[in-house]
Amino acid sequence: MTAISVREMTPIVGKTEALKSRLTRAANVMSRHGANSWVTQVMVGDGAGDFHLYATYKNYSDAANSFTAFSSDPDMIKIQQERETDQAGHMRGPLIGRLVYGSPAIGTDMPVSVHRDFHMPRANMSKVLDIMPSFEESLKPMGVEIAVGTMLIGEDHEMTRSIYRFSSLQHWGESIDKMLIDTKLQSLFSQAGEIGTLKKSRMMVRI
Repeated sequence: MTAISVREMTPIVGKTEALKSRLTRAANVMSRHGANSWVTQVMVGDGAGDFHLYATYKNYSDAANSFTAFSSDPDMIKIQQERETDQAGHMRGPLIGRLVYGSPAIGTDMPVSVHRDFHMPRANMSKVLDIMPSFEESLKPMGVEIAVGTMLIGEDHEMTRSIYRFSSLQHWGESIDKMLIDTKLQSLFSQAGEIGTLKKSRMMVRI
């Protein structure tokens, strides 16, 4: 299991660079206190232009300990003070979730990711887990990573997110071309569409 926190930020016009700077600084502070933390920007799709600040942990005990530590770090306190006196964006979250399949993003080898958010009753999760090994097997020759996440604390507890990771935009384009003509993958996508309803999608690039 992997615990995840997500903070989504919509920049105020004219303050994008200031917001990006604060989020990267915040990610560095969080990483000093045990988080695997990084920042992405949504390039295409739902929330285009937004920034996301992620942190992953091996369990929720580690997440709670890290949050307690970085919240009292003088550098994080300074960032929060800057946010209060000179707002640069509108934040949603933190939202708390978990990976139910796959591993978190580590390092910068796979900086491009695509999220596909499904509306799905929790009772269908076992069906998702049944087909994921076949998805992973089909994507592995393309060099594409896949993971699945769900909400623990947030606004939508019937949202299940499939996460695809790519090494570059070129890798994404080449992989999508292959996916669209791969009969096994198309069958798996059809099965996923029967388990849940695709509602939103986005492409993100790691900063």
